[in-house]
Amino acid sequence: MKTVKLLALVAVASGLFLPARSTFAQGPVTLVPAQSAWRYSDAGLAFGTVFVTRLYDDSAWASGPARLGFGGDGEQTQLQPGHLTYYFRRLIPGTNSAGISNLLVRLKRDDGAVVHLNGIEVFRSNMPTGAVDHLTPAASAASGADETNQFDSPVLTGSILQSGENVLAVSVHQNVAASADLGFDMEVWGNVAMPSSLAVAVPTGWSVIANPFNRGGNTLNDVLPQAPDGAQVFKWNFVTQNYTPSTYDGVQGVWSPNASLSPGEGAWLWNPSAEPIQITFTGQVPAPPGPMNRPSAPGLRFRAPRWPVASTFEEVNGYPPAEGDRVLTYEGVFPSPPAAPTRIFTFRNGEWDPALPLLPPGQAVFVDLVPPSPRITAQPEDQSASVGESVTFETAATGVAPLDYQWFKDGVPIPGATGPTLTLPDAQCEDAGSYTVRVSNSAGAVTSAPATLQVSPCCVWIVCPTNMVVDCSSPTGTVVYYSVWAENSCSPLDLVFFAAHRPVGGFPWAQPRSIAGPMAVVSRTIAVSPSPCGTTVPPPSPRN
Repeated sequence: MKTVKLLALVAVASGLFLPARSTFAQGPVTLVPAQSAWRYSDAGLAFGTVFVTRLYDDSAWASGPARLGFGGDGEQTQLQPGHLTYYFRRLIPGTNSAGISNLLVRLKRDDGAVVHLNGIEVFRSNMPTGAVDHLTPAASAASGADETNQFDSPVLTGSILQSGENVLAVSVHQNVAASADLGFDMEVWGNVAMPSSLAVAVPTGWSVIANPFNRGGNTLNDVLPQAPDGAQVFKWNFVTQNYTPSTYDGVQGVWSPNASLSPGEGAWLWNPSAEPIQITFTGQVPAPPGPMNRPSAPGLRFRAPRWPVASTFEEVNGYPPAEGDRVLTYEGVFPSPPAAPTRIFTFRNGEWDPALPLLPPGQAVFVDLVPPSPRITAQPEDQSASVGESVTFETAATGVAPLDYQWFKDGVPIPGATGPTLTLPDAQCEDAGSYTVRVSNSAGAVTSAPATLQVSPCCVWIVCPTNMVVDCSSPTGTVVYYSVWAENSCSPLDLVFFAAHRPVGGFPWAQPRSIAGPMAVVSRTIAVSPSPCGTTVPPPSPRN
């Protein structure tokens, strides 16, 4: 086996990825990135301490990305207001606890929170001392910058971690249940022994190279100063939507063209040698990369860990997966048609199918992102108005532009109501009802929670007249009785019954009489001459 020394920032991955020799240095890694997805309960239930255990079944809980809460402080997941305590859980998947010396929890909370790891309390912020349950308020109301500031825990020993999956459980507490805002986000850092150099075997033919380090050279001549003569690196060109090759000149010792290979970037390497070679990579890892914004454009991206430790999807990309995202792996083949992926992992219903393993150092994959579907960040709110007043419903949403809006009243589309706001300049009784808005784009659609409009003073008919059938044996002039029930708020009633769109005249209406409860009753007798017999006599329509 030939040996080539590469003083660079590159790692290699393929089906034959074989670490041969490593040196290590301490450095921080992100075990749970900010803006991660959390399972949550916002129903105001009493969980006691059972929810903090590793074995607690939270599969019935909802899930959404942080920041979670309400009140307009940048929430990505809206929670139901009105409760004192809210609960959150998340796994730290596949942790190699042996290599982690200590931990740091970085918490954003409004108002207070208690953090547990594997059933053990590790940090509390703005909470009283002593036992805590669902009726325990925060020590004080967060205000100003404290609503979004980050609060760090003391340095925690890494021995609290267990091999395999670890469970974070957090209770976030309001100072009062009627608080107008709540917020939660959290990240966890670990100090881990990370390789400062890696020696790996590169097979003959195709393999995948990736730059997993945070600092260093950014071109092929920097990161691959030596390679077999005639070796080629193929990078995906998003402009031409094809691969652009760079070829190594063994005489000159340079790549042409000298393409970039930045931290986290990957490419395909063709080794023309008849036997495998061993290469060594070195790099610097001063700090873990932070969260990144999800790209607005869908499509394939070649991704790799940005530091040399096993990594999750969130760590590789800097953002959580969305419904329909895919991870494609290729081993020993060049990913151009008609080559098919070796394996496909799809994110469905909040989890990977099949389970996506951690990406080992140097492992590069294709990430196929779906266009971000709309997400409603501000729900329309209930409104009340007097007759003649102006009413405005508002919503806010995120997603790939353009976003299309359509408002509905009682499930029926409102013509021309196609913007993020809906204004009724002159509210009338008939405008009362339930309003929703549907937001859509090329990736999907989402419908808001209903918002109710109440208009007063208006009669709300509890029992309306129904059709009456006059039996054939009834003599001419049979009297038919109709009754209505309405809310007391529209008393005294000045009613006119309409039949066939014409008012029924000749009989003054009796004033409503009060009865027990918030209702009034009105009744009237109408003479009907059925012809022919057996016909259905439609009821008159009450109007106030």
